[in-house]
Amino acid sequence: MKNKETKKCFCKNLLHGMLCAVIAIGCMLIFPQFEMKAEAKNHTCNYVWKTLSKGSAYEDLYEIKSCEICGEVQMTNYKRAYDFLRERMQNQIKLARKNWVVVNDLGFYHTLHDEVFVWLTERNDVTLVVTYEYEGTYYQTTFPAGADYTEFLQDDVVFYGMPGLHGKCGITSTAGGKIPSNFPELVTLEGAEGFYFHIKMAPAQETVYASYGDNHTIHKTLLTTLSERNDVTAVIFFEYKGMNFKTTFPAGADYTELLKEGTQFFGLLGVNGRCGIVTEVIL
Repeated sequence: MKNKETKKCFCKNLLHGMLCAVIAIGCMLIFPQFEMKAEAKNHTCNYVWKTLSKGSAYEDLYEIKSCEICGEVQMTNYKRAYDFLRERMQNQIKLARKNWVVVNDLGFYHTLHDEVFVWLTERNDVTLVVTYEYEGTYYQTTFPAGADYTEFLQDDVVFYGMPGLHGKCGITSTAGGKIPSNFPELVTLEGAEGFYFHIKMAPAQETVYASYGDNHTIHKTLLTTLSERNDVTAVIFFEYKGMNFKTTFPAGADYTELLKEGTQFFGLLGVNGRCGIVTEVIL
């Protein structure tokens, strides 16, 4: 009797074990992630950093530290695009040369933190020019050197809407062209390409600024662009042999003489006095 019961119990356990195995295999086939989790337990995680978005003034930074084998996330790192924008603007103002004009493009941001007025008060010789998009239109706002921003420093406001700043403390804001559909790509253009874009979008009778650093040449594309936007003045700041210079391309100038030369590049010092262009030393 005992042997029969033992045999019966054995068969019952065997059938139960086989049924569990079938269910387990079925789960692995239907839900393969179960199998991955089972395998994950049999290794030592090797965590590495992966960048999901690089981060810039126009894109948030997002990084994760995850296991190469099972994908388990150990740490994350996130930084807002606005924080990159803020750091860039602060460094530009802080490190600007004496009597310099700092240009910063805010893209789709149209608010400004009050800390900007602290930076401009500390560097009272610097002019800040900000461009941005608002309701489909390109705007340019100028914060003049020498302005008294006490009004903003003493109130309780932290963020200011750019359109509402016009007329306060000498700040001026003017509307430019309608933003093209590919603005997100164009706004991130840097160097000369970005300069051309801002000239094309600039408000009529406005001045567009650019800092060329130690580069003291321009491509003829700049002259072509200014010929198309004959109502815009362009100003380039640059350094040459330890001295700071400013070259102004006046609105209404006729650049036909230079464009006919067939030259691709022009020295900023060499174009002084031609077609109304003026290059001068900044003291």
